Amino acid sequence: DVYCKPSGLMATAFSIPYITFNCEENHNDTSQHLMVNAETSFGYISRFIVSVLRHYKWKSFWLVTGLSIKWQNVAKQLRTNA
Repeated sequence: DVYCKPSGLMATAFSIPYITFNCEENHNDTSQHLMVNAETSFGYISRFIVSVLRHYKWKSFWLVTGLSIKWQNVAKQLRTNA
């Protein structure tokens, strides 16, 4: 996916953790352990993200998505559930 590498570089530069879906492990080129690669169905992604936000009491997050309909549906579900 064309979004995996740039997202990994940004997260590494800002030293913030990031969760990816179906990205390769080599998108985090540093020795820092900032990347969590989740492989789940798209039906569960929005609930997973909302659960993580609530658990850590995070107020905001970045959602970097592709233009495909599956990512548009995830973004729509997040707006509804978050």
